[in-house]
Amino acid sequence: MRKMWRLIRLGLVFLFLAVVTVLSLVFATLLVPGTPSSDREWLVEQAILPSATFDENLIHLRNIRNFRWRTPTDYDLAYYDKTYDLSTLRRAYFIYTPFSNLKPLAHTFVSFEFDGPEYLSVSVEVRKEKGESYGWLNGLLKQYELMYVIADERDSMGSRAIAWKNPLYVYPVKTTPERAREALIGILIRANALHGRPEFYHTFFNNCTTNLVRHVNTVVPQRVPLLSLGVILPGYADALAYRLGLIETNLSLEETQKHFLVNERVLRYIDDPEFSEKIRREE
Repeated sequence: MRKMWRLIRLGLVFLFLAVVTVLSLVFATLLVPGTPSSDREWLVEQAILPSATFDENLIHLRNIRNFRWRTPTDYDLAYYDKTYDLSTLRRAYFIYTPFSNLKPLAHTFVSFEFDGPEYLSVSVEVRKEKGESYGWLNGLLKQYELMYVIADERDSMGSRAIAWKNPLYVYPVKTTPERAREALIGILIRANALHGRPEFYHTFFNNCTTNLVRHVNTVVPQRVPLLSLGVILPGYADALAYRLGLIETNLSLEETQKHFLVNERVLRYIDDPEFSEKIRREE
């Protein structure tokens, strides 16, 4: 009986999403004409796009963001360039940060661990203009462009746990270094492509999680169904990843969530030279 009701609820959710999506696409196509652009007055933190060049196993990254966040509008600006050796990439992490005020919505991104250890985060985000704020309805109506943010983990995690004060979970991904490398290469190629071919963001079908899933599925085809509830509504993304066996853990979902919640450690170690290692240590 419980399973039947779960299927009914899931069906109703998908029906709602289908109706909303069709209406939004019709409205956006007929009443909100426009072409995505890279030339707008962007928010300071999203004004600079990253880029990558490849030289055999080496990737040369430009404009890695390295802000120090205090609030969503108070931060220290910094970028740097760095070269990484793909042959030293060892692990990938799935980062999940739910919006505290709306359960179905969340932000997801990934981090990669290299020998050293060194860490690199990649986040697919709404690229907002000055004066804009995020709204899921606006995301249905071609109001935002899409961007990839390549960042230092102090930036990517500090922005979520310190500036926005959202829960932050750092889940180790169950994969091989070879597959992680392929996924990162695909991510960087797409980040480069957005320089010349900007795209509109879509709340359900071109968001942070759908893009990450496409990268994962190029390495492990069809491992994550694109029409899953946890993909269309990222607030359920960690539960989906757990159910598909993509998180490296032997714990229950509830225990896994508790174990990999890192907010307290982010606050404690944000200025520590070993920030990324210490937020991952069991305490």
